[in-house]
Amino acid sequence: MNTKEYKQHYMNYREANIDEHRMICKQIRGKSILNICFIAPAIFVGINGIAVSIYMMIAFGDNREVFVVFSLLLVMSAVEVMVISYLLMNRLVTRISYINKHMYSVADCSVVDREMSKEAGHSCCFVTVSFPDGYEQNVMVSSRVYNLAVNGKRALIVRYDVPEGKRIKLPFEIAILD
Repeated sequence: MNTKEYKQHYMNYREANIDEHRMICKQIRGKSILNICFIAPAIFVGINGIAVSIYMMIAFGDNREVFVVFSLLLVMSAVEVMVISYLLMNRLVTRISYINKHMYSVADCSVVDREMSKEAGHSCCFVTVSFPDGYEQNVMVSSRVYNLAVNGKRALIVRYDVPEGKRIKLPFEIAILD
């Protein structure tokens, strides 16, 4: 895509109205909250691993081998909790925050195509949308949005308005209008 196409495409974005915001909250924010619910147990397991390791280090402090093994488990659990929290939760919480603060722009488009690819153990859903100027974009979506996406149906593509200087990169998302 050359720069001229990008600028023309960029001009299509606008602020969402109240009904569109409700649809975005329902389809996109709801998905992010659900993902947090799946990640939270992994963090809980990591925190419990830390607690068990500390307890075992205190209980078996005399035995050097046990102390070393549980010290390693403690460090690994702590690293797991920090990595999961930072990498996964940061983007999800940021998305929810940006939606709640209306820090996003939308562009009108229509569904052109959808496809599902199955990879090792999970499937990825993609929807291709077309803008009024003819530009097409392929976006990864949740299975719920994929099921709502029917060829020719009106949709909104959501672009987060990340303030300059922030290093977080958030993906485009799609909300299907009823």
